[in-house]
Amino acid sequence: MHQDLVAISNVWQCDARIDVLKAEHEGLNRAIKEAEAALLAADAALTAAQSALATVKAADRANTRELDDYTKNRRSTQQMIDTGTAPDYAAAQRQVASLSARIDSLENAGLELIEGVERAQEALAAAERTRLQATATLAAATAALKSRDTPIRKELGEILPRREAAWVALDADLKPQYFDQRRKKKRALVLSIDRTCSQCSTFVPPQVYLDVEAGREAHRCTGCGGWLLPT
Repeated sequence: MHQDLVAISNVWQCDARIDVLKAEHEGLNRAIKEAEAALLAADAALTAAQSALATVKAADRANTRELDDYTKNRRSTQQMIDTGTAPDYAAAQRQVASLSARIDSLENAGLELIEGVERAQEALAAAERTRLQATATLAAATAALKSRDTPIRKELGEILPRREAAWVALDADLKPQYFDQRRKKKRALVLSIDRTCSQCSTFVPPQVYLDVEAGREAHRCTGCGGWLLPT
């Protein structure tokens, strides 16, 4: 292998590993932020579910109280009719009919409120389960970062000096080219497979292929700019 390729490879191997470690660390931190956001959302949903249940329960209690009052009034009026003590018999009958209509309406509303309470309780239970899951997810994400943070930092601390030494050893003329390749987020080293670049499928001329294979010269792919490795 040509010495320029060896020098580029030394830098590239360090950079590739650094990229992996940094991406892992960023991913672990991102997972924590996403878990924190999910927990906040779960807390908000739980609070809303609790409020909704409290509201429908309060409405059910108010409906029950009103139903009890109307039922008592109807019973009292009906008793006056039955005992003949009603001041106005016809008016008392009309009152009983009006009270009965209202009682029917309140009873129907009560049935709907009971169903509403059940739905709200189910929603609350679901919100509680979601919050528990969000809490567990955050705990797992935090533990994952804790377990990998020190090893990642340690490995980076070992690689960075090697990378610096490899960079110093790289020919000055190659550094801008290498930096440009990194800026474009393209591989610095590529293979020639069936005389085509493995990264962009650009054709590799026979003489270039032979130079690379013999280690006589370092060549870059004319398509993507990656340095061609011998097979």
